[in-house]
Amino acid sequence: MPIKGLFNQNQNNENLNKKIAELENRYLKLNALEVRVNRLAKLEEKIYPLLKWKEEMSKDKKTNGFSRQKNSDFSKELQSVEASLLRKIDPYFEKVDYLSTYIYELEKKILTDSDAKESEAYIADEEEKIAALLAYIHDLEGKISLQNDREMAMLERLDALEEKLAEIQDNKKKDEQAVVIKEIRIDKFYLDKYEQNNNFAQLGIKDLSGALNIGATYGREVMPKEVSDQLKEDLKDLTKIKEDKESQKSEQAVGESSEEAESSSDEPISFTEIPIEEESEED
Repeated sequence: MPIKGLFNQNQNNENLNKKIAELENRYLKLNALEVRVNRLAKLEEKIYPLLKWKEEMSKDKKTNGFSRQKNSDFSKELQSVEASLLRKIDPYFEKVDYLSTYIYELEKKILTDSDAKESEAYIADEEEKIAALLAYIHDLEGKISLQNDREMAMLERLDALEEKLAEIQDNKKKDEQAVVIKEIRIDKFYLDKYEQNNNFAQLGIKDLSGALNIGATYGREVMPKEVSDQLKEDLKDLTKIKEDKESQKSEQAVGESSEEAESSSDEPISFTEIPIEEESEED
C-alpha cells in the first residue's frame, strides 16, 4: 500500500462514513420491501384457498355446464389477479436482488477497508519503530565519531610525547660522556694510605681480582729494584698530575672570585656618613 495513503486517513474515513450512511438507507428500504413482501405473503395465504378450490374444480370437469362456465370465469379472474400481482411484485424482487448484491459488495468493501486500516496502522507502527531505530543509530554514530576523535587526539598526544621523550633521550646521551673502560693487568698494587672504608672504585678500578696483602710481608716476594724504581717514578708522575690539577682548580677559584669582585665593584656602593666630633685642646 502506498505511504501517501497514511496521510489521507481523514478522507478515507469520510468516504467510509458516507458509504455506511448509504448502506443504512438501503437497509431501511429493504426493510420496507420486506414489509410489503410479508403483506403479499399474507395475501397469498388468503388466495391459497381459492387456488385449492380451483384445483378441485378442475378435477370435477364433468360437472354441468353452468358450473364449468362459472369455474372458467373464476379461473380467468384468478389468473388475471395472479398476473397483476406478479407484475407488481417482480420489480420489488428485482430491487431485493439488486440490494442483496449491493449489500454483499458493501460488506466486502468494509472488510477490505478494515483490513486496509489495520495494515495502515501496522505500517504506521512499523514506521515509528524504524524512525526510533534510525534516531538511535544516528545517536550511536555521533558518539562513535566523538570517540574516534578523542582516540585520534590521544594518539597524536602520545606521538608528540614519544617524540619529546626520544629528543630528551638523545640529548641525554649526547650530554653523557662515554666511559672508557680499559683492562689493565697488575701483578702487585701498593697503597700509600689505606682506610677501612676505602673504595677502589674511586681509584678508577672497575674490577679487582687476586689476593690482597695488607701490612708487612716480612721479606716474602721481594719486589725487584727495576719495578720499584718504575713504581716510584709513576707515583711521582701521579703526584705531579695531582698537584697540577689542584693548582688549576685554585686558579679557577681565584679567577671566579676576582670576577665576582669586579662585578661587585661595578655596582654603586652606598656609604653611611658617621659624624665624628673633634676633641677640644682643653681636653
